[in-house]
Amino acid sequence: MCCSNRCAGGEEADAVELTLDLPDDAALSALQAGVKAHGALSAPLAGAAAPALFARASVAVTLRGALLAEVEGQVVQLLPGDQVAVLVDEAERALILDADPAAAAPPPTSDAGDYSSEPLWARIADLSKAEKLKLAKHGNADARRLILKLPDPMLHQQVLTNPGLTANEVASLISGGAASPTFIKAVLTRQELASNLAVMEAMVLSPHTPLHDAIRMVDRVSLELARRIAKGGKARGQVVHAAKKRVTR
Repeated sequence: MCCSNRCAGGEEADAVELTLDLPDDAALSALQAGVKAHGALSAPLAGAAAPALFARASVAVTLRGALLAEVEGQVVQLLPGDQVAVLVDEAERALILDADPAAAAPPPTSDAGDYSSEPLWARIADLSKAEKLKLAKHGNADARRLILKLPDPMLHQQVLTNPGLTANEVASLISGGAASPTFIKAVLTRQELASNLAVMEAMVLSPHTPLHDAIRMVDRVSLELARRIAKGGKARGQVVHAAKKRVTR
């Protein structure tokens, strides 16, 4: 593969982690046909930042939420609709072409496997990747918070696809320190969340929000909050400086 997926120091950059969730066997057959014909597959970014061309990519292929195959390849094209085309070699192709839908058992129907009397927080680390993915996409508020504590940025991004997630919850997750930098960057790509006042007020104070975005938001939050920020304390110095400029205009 092309060596342009290496960083300036010569070390190989981390692969961007993506998930391709197939709704049914027909979608799997279509994927297999495309991979066989073109040696590539397309996967959604799901809020992740667009990778550079020729960056390494790891794609978890799931069928109805159950993990079917994990393949690695190289980003060869950025597609409309926040999709990327990933070229895979012969060995990786075989993982998809030989995938058996019958082997992908559906995940438990409750919050990521309510098959134990143990609380979710006590067993979440032992769940399969497919179960964690289901938690991120369909779990309740407690499950979403636990997912954000796991060291898997791909799962953090998938939380934003959960239909139960509200703007107020996003603001609470950010202000409470549960939101990772990956989660916040994904929030910034969602206009309906990034423009929400409660979310902006949480992001402007978070040390995980990209600094230029936090400074930009100072002019959009309430004047009352800007005054509190200007007094110093919680926010980063550059954000405090921007708040002081706003309140003294």
